[in-house]
Order: sequence, then C-alpha cells, then structure tokens
Amino acid sequence: MSQKSTSPQAIFQDQAIHLSKAKSTGAAARLEWVTHAYLRIISLTFLALAVWVWASAVGFEGSGSVAFSSMERAQQIYTVVGAVLFPVVSVGLWSTLSWGRVVWVIAILLQIAGSFLYGEAPMRNDALVFFHLVALALYLLLAGARLIRPNKR
Repeated sequence: MSQKSTSPQAIFQDQAIHLSKAKSTGAAARLEWVTHAYLRIISLTFLALAVWVWASAVGFEGSGSVAFSSMERAQQIYTVVGAVLFPVVSVGLWSTLSWGRVVWVIAILLQIAGSFLYGEAPMRNDALVFFHLVALALYLLLAGARLIRPNKR
C-alpha cells in the first residue's frame, strides 16, 4: 500500500496535475478547480483569523487587547473555542474534504452567535460576520453551479 506524499512540492504538483486535467476535461473540471482554489483562499483567511485569536488571547493584538486572564468569562470561552476551531477549519478547507466544509459552517454559526448574543462585547465584529456570510454564499453558488453542470466523463 503506497501513501500519498504530503510535502509542499507534492501538493503543488498534484494541483498542477489537477489543473492540467481541468483543462483537458472541460468546464466542469475547471469549476471544480476554482471551487478548490476558493476553499484554500478561505482556509488562509481562517489561518489568519486563528493567529489573530491567539494573539488576542496572549495580549499581543495591536488594539490594546487584554490578556486572557483579564477577559470576561464569555470572551474567554469565545477565545478558547476560536483558538481551537479556526485552525481546524483552516486545515479542513485546505484539504478540500467534506468535513472541512461542515466545520466551516459550525465556525461561522459560532462566530455569529458570539457576535450577536453578547451585544457590545469585545468579540462582536459585524464586518467579520458579513465576510463569513458572503464567503459562504459564494461557496454555495460555486457548489450549486457544480451540481447544475455535472462532470460528463
């Protein structure tokens, strides 16, 4: 049984092969490639979000964030959940596996709940909620387009 290499070179080579297949098999494969590329871009944004959450947890955020021990209980819970969940979302979306998309939706729902359940709490970020909703809507459009235009092999 051979194992697939996970080195960066192998990943990019796999994507290059995938792209060349997309060119040869038509629009459906190109749409799949665009969807995977989109998921990886969202993955990078979740990685950045995870770094931001960790920075705020240790007090390194540039906006004068307080250290974790000085946060209110609700903000501590939100920070811990985000610090664990956001890197998992990043890995799941980067791998383009279905579990990554499920965890992504869970993270979006938790982000929205954290923003609106605690009113003016420090974790409220309307711009981030808007970004999540737009990103999810765009993904649903891409996924819907893939269903409408099935791969004819």
